[in-house]
Amino acid sequence: MSHIHLFKSLIVGLLLLLTTALTGAQDSPWSVYLYDSSTAELIRVWQDGREERQPLSATGNLFISSYDLAISPDGSRVAYCMVNWTADPATTTATLTLRDLNTQQDVLLMDMGTVNGCRTGRPAFNPAGTQFAVSTVSQMPDGSGNTNMPAWRIQIIDPTNPQIAAELNAESPAAALITNEGPMLPYVVSFTDDTVIFAAVPYGIGGGAIWPAYRWSLITGEVEPVERWGNLTLDTLGSTGEQVWAAEDPSQPAANPGGPIPANNVVILADATGERLLYHTADWVIVAVKFVNGGRQIAVQQVSTFDDLNPASQVARWILIDRAGQITTLPEQSAALSNNAITAPNGLAVLDFTMSEDGSQSIWTLNGYQGDVPTILWTSTVTGMAPQTELVWSAPFAPAENLLPFAQ
Repeated sequence: MSHIHLFKSLIVGLLLLLTTALTGAQDSPWSVYLYDSSTAELIRVWQDGREERQPLSATGNLFISSYDLAISPDGSRVAYCMVNWTADPATTTATLTLRDLNTQQDVLLMDMGTVNGCRTGRPAFNPAGTQFAVSTVSQMPDGSGNTNMPAWRIQIIDPTNPQIAAELNAESPAAALITNEGPMLPYVVSFTDDTVIFAAVPYGIGGGAIWPAYRWSLITGEVEPVERWGNLTLDTLGSTGEQVWAAEDPSQPAANPGGPIPANNVVILADATGERLLYHTADWVIVAVKFVNGGRQIAVQQVSTFDDLNPASQVARWILIDRAGQITTLPEQSAALSNNAITAPNGLAVLDFTMSEDGSQSIWTLNGYQGDVPTILWTSTVTGMAPQTELVWSAPFAPAENLLPFAQ
C-alpha cells in the first residue's frame, strides 16, 4: 500500500477533457493545473488541448510537495513552501513563495527560518484570493529542532502589504485548549474571510487520516474545537453547505485495508436536516469521497479487501451515488491509484494506469464517464515508470441548480 501515494491523482496531459460537454458551460475555457514533482513544474491544460508549463524556482536540494502548495481560486497565483535540506550540518530551512502565474514572476519571498516542515496546503487561500495561510513546525517528536521559536504556527499572509495579518502558534494563549501530543504541522482545510479551520496533524509519527480540528476566528482570535473537519476525507459542496465523508462503523461488517489506513466502511452525509448514513460496504474499504458533476453525484473510491496470500489481487474502483440513491459502479482499476478522479462541468474523469507487457512502459488512460461506460479522453505512454505528477487545481464552474436531497 505504500505506493498508493506515489501515483495519487497522476494526470500528466489532461488533453481534450470533456470538450463537448463543457462547451458553453462557462464564460472561459475550463482548465486544470497539474504538478510534476520530478521537474518542479506546474502544467496547465485547457479543455481545448492547450498546455502551458511553468517551472517553480526549485533547484539543488530544494523540494516542493504538491500537498504543500496552494493555487488561488481564480488560478492566477500559487503559494508554496520551498524546503531546503542540508546534511552537514543537518538543518532544514524554508522559503515561502507567492508566484504570479500570469507574469511568471515571484511577487513574495519570505524566509520562514529553520523549520522541519512548511505547508500552505491546497485550501490555503481565502475565497477572494487576497490572503492565504501557511503553517510551519520547528520541532520533532524527540524534542530536537529549533527551540528558539514556537513548536508550530499558522500565519495569515497578506501579500498586498506584504505583512503577517494574523498568527496562531503553540505559545498563543488561545491555543491552550488544543490537545496534541508532540509537535504538529497544522493542515488548513478551510479559510473564509474571517475564519480558519485546521486539522491538528501530528508531525513525524505517521498515523491515520482523522485528527482533532479547530476553528480559529481571525476577528476575536479565539480557538474552539470543531467536528468533522479533522476527517481528511471530508468534502463540502459550497452551494448547499452539504458535507460528505468516509467513516469506520465498528457495528457493521468491514473489509481489511491491508495497510495503515482506516477500515472505512460507511459514507455519511450531512445537510440542514442533520447527519445520516448514505452508503455501507462490507467488501470494500472506502478511501476517498467527493461531490462531483456539479453536486449531482457523490464519487466514492474503494479498494477491495486485502488478501494476505495474494496481495496483488487487491483492486480499486469508483462508484457514483446520485441524489435519488442510484449507484453506478465504474470499472476496476489498480489499487496503486488513489484519489485519481476529477469533477468537471457535466462530467467526471477517472485516470487508469497499466504497464506494458514487458514492463518497459507506463500507459495512462483518462476516461470520461456519464454512466458506467468509459469514453477515452486521453492516453499517454511513458518509458519506464511515469513521472510523479498530481492534480492540484481545477477551474471553478457553476454548480447544478435545484438539487434535490440525496435519498435516505
